[in-house]
Amino acid sequence: MKEIKARIEFLKAEIVRHNELYYLKDDPEISDIEYDALVKELEKLEKENPHLFRQDSPSSKVSGGRSSTFAPISHLAPMLSLDNTYSESEIEKWYERILKTLASGKAECIVEPKVDGASVNLRYENSILTSAATRGDGGTGEDITENIKTVSDIPQTLSNAAASGLSIEIRGEIYIGKQDFEELNERVLRESGQKFANARNAAAGSLRQKNPQITAGRRLKFFAHSLGASDFDFKTQFDFLKFCQQCGFRLQKDIKICRTLKEIIDFSAEMLVKRDELQYEIDGLVIKTNLIESQKELGNTNKSPRWAVSYKFPAKQVSTKILKIRVQVGRTGAQIGRAH
Repeated sequence: MKEIKARIEFLKAEIVRHNELYYLKDDPEISDIEYDALVKELEKLEKENPHLFRQDSPSSKVSGGRSSTFAPISHLAPMLSLDNTYSESEIEKWYERILKTLASGKAECIVEPKVDGASVNLRYENSILTSAATRGDGGTGEDITENIKTVSDIPQTLSNAAASGLSIEIRGEIYIGKQDFEELNERVLRESGQKFANARNAAAGSLRQKNPQITAGRRLKFFAHSLGASDFDFKTQFDFLKFCQQCGFRLQKDIKICRTLKEIIDFSAEMLVKRDELQYEIDGLVIKTNLIESQKELGNTNKSPRWAVSYKFPAKQVSTKILKIRVQVGRTGAQIGRAH
């Protein structure tokens, strides 16, 4: 029993540490699949040993965090994180699970490429952008309003007359295009001798600049993808996306409504081949039930919606040359090697 308790405490500490590295320092040490393995092991041990479960366990919290550098902003509706799947069989299990839960026994899904960027929440009151925040801990994020106002893709006033007098939270992904990322990295390397590990880290780091002029120079872009709290009554997820387009937001071109599991799997295979052709990085797909009523019927867990899931593509494999390895000793005594 002591070994199990010690393992649980170790996993909790490691998950919290990796959350901080990924979300606050934009400097992850492990891949998503390695991180998910830690979370799943913790969930399994806590389920098998319920007397060792604590309410503050990272297994029951939204992945993320917020720093004290920026003022806090509370989301009107929780901003949850998605559960991940890594294979067709895991997608099938999720799909069969929602079919069993829905009274109709049917599920129309909308599938969108999962942009590899940083999630933000935009709040509009009477068509005017009043605040913008990172996801943070799911309930409260960091105030990045002034930085967001420098992103040309994000309208400061919604152009849709239907938004007049109403309140809405529009959520989406801030990202940097492939070409812009290469040029940014070349500039940063010349100026500081270092560069960003990937476009996602660059986008997230750009949002946390204290000087909005630095953010403005990073050529950030935005795709809307989710609805938070709203005075609007949308029938489907696709209706919401079309509303966003009418308000002045750009939408991804590769969005597909699927009515069967086969259509989802076929589209996944298509996008896996097509991802290298896109002008921005994607690391998978997001699958959601299209009907808002189905989303309400399925509900949420403490940290994730049951009506949506992400399918993570296999990591790209390329050849590289290791010039040197720097070894650091972590707090637990484990040695961590970093290749350069």
